Amino acid sequence: MASHALRWPGSAAAQSAISRRPLSAGSSASARSYAAVNARLRALALDPALSGRLLIADWAAAVHGHRKAWLAKDRVHATTAGYLARAQLYADALNSCTA
Repeated sequence: MASHALRWPGSAAAQSAISRRPLSAGSSASARSYAAVNARLRALALDPALSGRLLIADWAAAVHGHRKAWLAKDRVHATTAGYLARAQLYADALNSCTA
């Protein structure tokens, strides 16, 4: 992962896991690719070389039970409540920084 923030000691980066419907109706190809990206992000966050400096704001997991309240009708963009929830996820991730 090429994050400039992770190159300096004492720095951290927060990244959101992706939650999005498949790009084409009836196709799960993009959903699978997002699952692979999210799995890679989660694996990188556990990498000892990053020493807790890659923080995951797991939007994909958080939004799962709140789709109607947190996602607009297009199921891509957040509602006001969704943006507030995602901001809180980032704040919680950054507050957990041990770097």
